[in-house]
Amino acid sequence: MSYAPLHTPITNAQRIALIARYPLARVLSAPGHRTLRNPAAVDALADALRAGRLQPFLAEPILLGLFTMQEEGAVRLRAVECIDGHHRLLAGLKSGVWRVIRDIPEGAVDTRVNGWRADGEEAEPRWIPLEVAQRSTLPRDAWSVVPPQWGAKGPTAMIPGAVCGLDPVFAEQDRSVPLSDLLRRV
Repeated sequence: MSYAPLHTPITNAQRIALIARYPLARVLSAPGHRTLRNPAAVDALADALRAGRLQPFLAEPILLGLFTMQEEGAVRLRAVECIDGHHRLLAGLKSGVWRVIRDIPEGAVDTRVNGWRADGEEAEPRWIPLEVAQRSTLPRDAWSVVPPQWGAKGPTAMIPGAVCGLDPVFAEQDRSVPLSDLLRRV
């Protein structure tokens, strides 16, 4: 499959269509997200999804990072990473209602390609746990501390949006893992 359109100005819906068959079990966690803040929330959200209550899933989109690479002149999909919405995505997977990206209701997913919004004029930064940034080999001038008044859920750092959770700048224990691994711990 050609992922070249991800490097062109297409809509968020067109991006999602390109990855529609991507298995949720293979979606990666964000760096430093090998455990969940509230595992019980996954069960409650899975029950809501099975009962057809979609409001918790539509209130704020799940944010997926699509990371690409050039290989032999072609654009390849390196990784799909959950940047925000781990509990909701895991609930969809655990419920059995969502197996692949296309199973997620329209409007419940937003994407970034190497940090770029579909309508963006520049790559946007992303947030990760502060301790993960501190352990990383990212140059200190490449990340900053997110002020508490911005609404972070704990000590947080802002890093470039093109940095993937698989990148070797992260300590091994902080790198992204497939959601199937996280699901085994819930």
